[in-house]
Amino acid sequence: FPVTIGWNINTYDSLNFNLKGVGIPVTLTKQFSDKWSFSTTLFFRNNSSDLFENFSNQLGTLTTINYTVNSKLKIKPGIYFNKEFWGNFILPIVAIDYSPNDKLRVWGNLPATLFIEKKLNKHWYCSFILRGINNSYTLNKNEYTHVNETQIGVVSDWYLGKNFVLAFEAGHSFFRKIRTGNMYLEKSFILYDKMRNNTYFRISSSYRIRLK
Repeated sequence: FPVTIGWNINTYDSLNFNLKGVGIPVTLTKQFSDKWSFSTTLFFRNNSSDLFENFSNQLGTLTTINYTVNSKLKIKPGIYFNKEFWGNFILPIVAIDYSPNDKLRVWGNLPATLFIEKKLNKHWYCSFILRGINNSYTLNKNEYTHVNETQIGVVSDWYLGKNFVLAFEAGHSFFRKIRTGNMYLEKSFILYDKMRNNTYFRISSSYRIRLK
């Protein structure tokens, strides 16, 4: 399913950035045995101040080798790559998926994301989340904005039906940095490293098929 995101950023020197993004992930998996498999996810993105500009496309991948330790634990080392507007972003990751029982699940792509989910009843799930954000957006054909921050929050998922989910999230940002630069001039950017961290709120809906 498509993923959308939006930012409205005001800097201390009165600059305003209204940023938008839309992306479509596509995952391919090859099973080698009961224990081993290979997965690659392709990310097609368009990030800019105005959506669907032809100079605002990005292509990224997340490739992992998956090992099933037992019925409760899977470990997936791999590499994340994305062609950002400031250059190539490469991050080694270790994905985990751990379910010690039918009410608790821990998963994520470390060090970028971590989710700890508790099932309270058949309609209500609550989660602790750690999320690293590292996105860039074009302002025009030459300039970009780079958004970097860490978010820590809690999520309440309500299943209104078998698969339709309404999620409420609240948290706080840390280590927030915003910079603008020129895509064609190496190390040519302005860093807004004193951007104020703040609380955030998010409401979202999704169609979700739970395999566990």
